[in-house]
Amino acid sequence: MPDEVPPRYQTRIRDLSPLARPRERLRDYGARMLSNAELLAILLRTGSNIESALDLGNRLLASFRGLGGLARAGFPEMVFLDQESLRLLLLNTKNQVLKTVEVYKGNVNAITVRAGEALRHAVRENCPAVILVHNHPSGDPAPSQEDIQMTRQLVEAGKMLDVEVLDHVVVARNGFVSLRDRKLGFGS
Repeated sequence: MPDEVPPRYQTRIRDLSPLARPRERLRDYGARMLSNAELLAILLRTGSNIESALDLGNRLLASFRGLGGLARAGFPEMVFLDQESLRLLLLNTKNQVLKTVEVYKGNVNAITVRAGEALRHAVRENCPAVILVHNHPSGDPAPSQEDIQMTRQLVEAGKMLDVEVLDHVVVARNGFVSLRDRKLGFGS
């Protein structure tokens, strides 16, 4: 019988003393007394446990190589939108981002877009590849069945138009999900 791994204890913010809580330290002592990850955790308002909030802050800082890179990033801003937004990263032959375009705004929990509308910018700009990104205002990045179906349709349309859909990323306050990594909508 394999050894069972005990559940990892996660400190909840409310269990910390007031002097250890990032929000209260910010209020009482100012931003200089907090790490960049703690400041990001406050801004992102992720969950109720300190480890997940700090972990997300640290991952963002690492991914964007610090606050300067994060400040130049376009998609962390998407997690704060009140409605779903589908954006298309137009890529050149070296998969470098040429342009980002918003192709559709939905409501608080859905995006309905025709493949032609979504990919027309790539065709017009003569881009060989794209990455789709959309947000979930609910905070949960888990792809819905509609997200998977839309991905499948756009991948197939892209094949006909000679535009490769490299990924579809769902972003939310509680993280992000790559549909390609999870093999959702991209076939086998």
